[in-house]
Amino acid sequence: MDWGDEEIYLPNPGKLSTVIKAEREILCVPKKGNHRKTRFNAFAISLDKFYVTVDSNFANTLFQGIIEKRALKRFEAFTIAFKEKNIAGYGRIDFVLKDPKDKLAYVEVKSCTHVEQGVAKFPDRPTERGRRHLRALSEMVSAGLLAYVVFIVQRPDAKSFRPFKEVDPEFGAILKEAKLKGVHIEAMTTEFKLSGKVYLRNGNLRVEV
Repeated sequence: MDWGDEEIYLPNPGKLSTVIKAEREILCVPKKGNHRKTRFNAFAISLDKFYVTVDSNFANTLFQGIIEKRALKRFEAFTIAFKEKNIAGYGRIDFVLKDPKDKLAYVEVKSCTHVEQGVAKFPDRPTERGRRHLRALSEMVSAGLLAYVVFIVQRPDAKSFRPFKEVDPEFGAILKEAKLKGVHIEAMTTEFKLSGKVYLRNGNLRVEV
């Protein structure tokens, strides 16, 4: 069936300069809603050898799966206590995790799709929201809490991760400061297959701040 030209919604605020290109295949998912202007959301874009999942909200789904399946040893003791929890004084946090002794860990998840020569970089546009999240995590650690920022690289070809200082130097500086204060910085790669399955490829991506 020939659908003709179809306008779709891209649920990602990034620039996606290493992903979007004319003639590349885009996998879409149907979406319904009373106020929608399009019938489909973009989900993944083909880069010939692999797909990049481009729905930035999907990063949270991936992290939730990692926790629920105990896919990473350093997180295997945790379960999800809350999602998108408003924490007084800090704003909304993506996840609150809990270990068997009821110790809590506060987690912000960031979707990353930009990779150059094997290096994943975030953000690919300046992000005041991202800077605000890092400041909140640093404040939490200063208050004696356990905090993480997790960068989910939604493609399998990255060998390392670093902040995109050329795009947002302030974010890079704040990320370095957050690490020095004790915020745990994690990065990992995933791979989407046409079977519909998504695999964790590198759960311990090297982080350079």
